[in-house]
Amino acid sequence: GAVAEGLGQYDEAYRCLTEAQEIAAKLGNRLLAANAQGNLGRVEYVQGRYQQANEHFNRALQLFREIDNVYGEATVLYFLGFIEIALDREDTAAGYLRESIRLSMKIGAITITLIALCGIARLRMRAGDHAGAVELLSMVLNHAASGGDVDVERESVPLLNELGQLLPPDALSAALERGRDGDLDSVVSGILEVSQAAND
Repeated sequence: GAVAEGLGQYDEAYRCLTEAQEIAAKLGNRLLAANAQGNLGRVEYVQGRYQQANEHFNRALQLFREIDNVYGEATVLYFLGFIEIALDREDTAAGYLRESIRLSMKIGAITITLIALCGIARLRMRAGDHAGAVELLSMVLNHAASGGDVDVERESVPLLNELGQLLPPDALSAALERGRDGDLDSVVSGILEVSQAAND
């Protein structure tokens, strides 16, 4: 199912993943069920069917939490954040993305952190902080864990190209340079501190 999704064969992917979901239910295998739900959500998400994607991702999130699978939980949370961005619900999106970042950093799943940071960059762009968004994306793309990752590239490169049209060349170059020198731990601490301050 995931292979078919990667090839853009969405109907075939949906059929395979639905079958996997049925098998998981018969076996009582919650990890298989959670993965199937997450992949079904992904298939819907890439086609822009956000309501259906949201339903699958929330089922996956519940299952991953029941079996204490933090990696799966962090992955689903960034997708939920992306859906909220697409639906113009920036505050909710930020909450999902920050929680994904917190959990992924906790378990050392840096690629997930980087993908979630792409969502934060999109939020910065929407807030008018174009230089801040470029800086963040530059740090993501220059991090060792991003090398060749399809999801990181899918979420960062088009956005960076879009931002490149919004900034003067000098400002763009300066933001890219700052990002190259950025430290992931420091950037994440700043983002999570903002979240903690908002909750206090």
